[in-house]
Amino acid sequence: MDFMKEYEKWLASPALSDAERAELESIRNDPKEIESRFYGPLEFGTAGLRGIMAVGLVVAFIVSLLAIRWLTGFVRRHDFKVFGWYRIVLGVVVLAYFLVVAPALSLA
Repeated sequence: MDFMKEYEKWLASPALSDAERAELESIRNDPKEIESRFYGPLEFGTAGLRGIMAVGLVVAFIVSLLAIRWLTGFVRRHDFKVFGWYRIVLGVVVLAYFLVVAPALSLA
């Protein structure tokens, strides 16, 4: 009867709201209901998010293909000087942020 120990542990928890405590109290005299709720580990589903996640995966795949197609076309028409300057400028901006702006924003 480990499920009864689990039930008692949940019932004694200070994290429960009054409504949750009342619901647990309402099944106190129903061992079958307690067993059905506390017998095994809790399991959580995706709550219908699989379809939404699949759409996001497909959209991300298509966008990445378009970005790669654009990038390869750009590199064919131009050289890597733009990327070299971009890396240098971005590096300076990031260093300036972490050396100047971030310490000024800290509350310490």
